[in-house]
Order: sequence, then structure tokens, then C-alpha cells
Amino acid sequence: MTMSSQDYETVANFNLIAQVATYYCRTQQDIETYRDMNTPVMEALSIKHLMHWKKELHELIFNGLNCRERLM
Repeated sequence: MTMSSQDYETVANFNLIAQVATYYCRTQQDIETYRDMNTPVMEALSIKHLMHWKKELHELIFNGLNCRERLM
């Protein structure tokens, strides 16, 4: 049984979304930690990172990394 290239692309996109979602969740935890530690500089930096991962998630979910059929 072989997988088509579209199936591989779907699996790759799913795995990438899962990995980025993990980064997003960890960054949320970092924000809470830095807030509890009363370190506003680190908290602000983590918020900036959170916005980056949110944007990445949005792009991957709605545009996909390997969605060639949308580009053609």
C-alpha cells in the first residue's frame, strides 16, 4: 500500500500544525510563569513570541504549507 504525494503533504501539514500548536501552548505557559515571577521584560518577550506562533498557526491552518492545488 503506497500513499500518494497529496497524502504525504496532508500528513506533513498535520504534523507541522501539531508541532507549532505545542510551541504556542508552551509559550502561553511561559507567559504565566513570567507573570508569576514578576518579570515584565520576559513576559513581554513571551507575548511577542506568542503572537508569532499564533500567526504561524493561522497561516498553516488556513493556507497550508504544501497546498499546491491552491496555488495552481
